[in-house]
Amino acid sequence: MINMRQLFTFLFIAISTVSCGQVFSKKDNGNIQTENRKVEAYTQVANIGSLDVILTEGTMGEIRVEASDNILEYILTTVQNGELTIKLDPKYNYALKHKAMVYVPINSDLRKILQSGSGDIEMKHQLEVDKLECELVGSGDVKINVKANQLSLKIVGSGDIETKGSAIQLQTEVIGAGDVMAKKLIATNAKAIVNGSGDTVIFVTEKVEASILGAGDIIISGNPKTRDTKVLGVGDIRYK
Repeated sequence: MINMRQLFTFLFIAISTVSCGQVFSKKDNGNIQTENRKVEAYTQVANIGSLDVILTEGTMGEIRVEASDNILEYILTTVQNGELTIKLDPKYNYALKHKAMVYVPINSDLRKILQSGSGDIEMKHQLEVDKLECELVGSGDVKINVKANQLSLKIVGSGDIETKGSAIQLQTEVIGAGDVMAKKLIATNAKAIVNGSGDTVIFVTEKVEASILGAGDIIISGNPKTRDTKVLGVGDIRYK
């Protein structure tokens, strides 16, 4: 049985922990300011957490951050091994009521987009690229517009990827409850996999391979000539 001394010790530790958490929490003041930053060249963009990222045309490495002036210094934009990582300083907790936006210029050298967490990534123009990988982990959303030879879209979690444009080779994979919405992307050949309850919508003109393990759906438009499909579970593959 816990004696009174142990009980008071436990309560003291609990109160101290809560107090420390409050000391290190950051609240934005709503006084939105813009900060221009220069970073090294990058071929990958990773948004970690709850910030919103806009992928734009412009000079690579010239980042623009818009946020409350008391939060700007805690928005980290660092490049390591060619990967631009965008995140809030993990030493603190945050209670943000106002949008914090990071504008990132990209070009045809881009090879990978990663959204991890609840933030969003949106591409404001069509990017022409040889090969691009787009991965979403968590509950965020990603919107891209590309013309690619090879395009890979992967979701782990409940977030959504929406894409338009064209691709010669398209590969999509959903693990969890997320959705891939690629009906506005014209693919020559495609391979679509759903493991879980998520949905995938694609447009394919030549060859499609589609497989479901679980309760998700794959909807295929474009009347592809070659079709290879497999369903294990209660999911459904439909052609429109």
